[in-house]
Amino acid sequence: MTKISHNHVKIKLLWIILFYIISNNNAISQVCNFLIGIDYRNGIISNPNLRNSDLIKHNTNSLNLKIIWQTNGETDWHKYFNYPAIGINFLYINLGNKETLGNIAGIKPNIEFKIFRTKIFSSSVNFGLGAVYANKSFDNYNNYKNTLLGSNINAILSSDLIFNMNIYKNIIIDYGVSITHCSNGNTYKPNYGLNMFSINGGIKYNFEKNLPFPIFRKTINNEEKYFIVLSTNYSVSQSFPPKSKRFGIINLMTDINRKINEEFSFGFGFDFEKEFARNDILPNKLHYENYLLGMKTLFSIYFGNLDISIALGHDLNGFNPQWYDWIILRYTIIKHIKLNLSYKSYLLTGDHLSYGISYYF
Repeated sequence: MTKISHNHVKIKLLWIILFYIISNNNAISQVCNFLIGIDYRNGIISNPNLRNSDLIKHNTNSLNLKIIWQTNGETDWHKYFNYPAIGINFLYINLGNKETLGNIAGIKPNIEFKIFRTKIFSSSVNFGLGAVYANKSFDNYNNYKNTLLGSNINAILSSDLIFNMNIYKNIIIDYGVSITHCSNGNTYKPNYGLNMFSINGGIKYNFEKNLPFPIFRKTINNEEKYFIVLSTNYSVSQSFPPKSKRFGIINLMTDINRKINEEFSFGFGFDFEKEFARNDILPNKLHYENYLLGMKTLFSIYFGNLDISIALGHDLNGFNPQWYDWIILRYTIIKHIKLNLSYKSYLLTGDHLSYGISYYF
């Protein structure tokens, strides 16, 4: 069977699954309020650090099966954010170079915020973070040209601008543009990462019409406006040459924040970082270069027990001080204590992925 016929079989199976679920609408809508859909994406790979231009041969092509739950105001944060939609994407991406880049497949949870909404038209922004498996990654002997992905398991981060049109009853078509980043967080070298830009088109079925609810704001007492967050994180990284020994990185953060309202806060903080790299791993690195001190500003968004922070900072020491950025996810396990998952990069060049714990004062 040819490659084309294999792709046709996959597409037909997805449509059969979609049709089956839609045909059982009455039974499903009694217990759930959600949408299901599929979209196709065509895009390009763009990477400022790309050294081997022959890696890019054709456009990327991807299929996404989407299951989306529409929030209904059961918790306060639904109302604060104008009832966003929460979903899971099952994705498959052909990277346009079968021999070297191959394909990636995985799962990506996401959240969608409405920009405007009418009876027929709506617009929204979607943010997703998940994990994918790449069937082709760097190998010293068999795939040395693939400097974009240093490992088979990678994180995927995306942002979409989506336009929706209700064409018939509960049937919705959507189209838009997307930016996607895929990387292993510098845990394995080389890891320049994939940056993809695409245009999208698809169809969704809404199992239940959702009525708008009034948005409200909770008044914040002065005592609740300011708070301090102490965090500690640990990561494993690797330096060149590829397949060299990996080393640990410990990071300490101190952040002072001010709440704007129940859903947003802003603040500033300091980062202290130590690399546990021995001389046999990084022989040309001076001892003091294993220590980094940075200062950052950050903006945080709160979704019940989950909060997301985006930070921009600058090194205060080191041989070559640079601007850096953080994406930090924190989840409350008990009062005042959260688990962290953080990703640091230097202006789109991944540095490391770390995990840890935070305490809120």
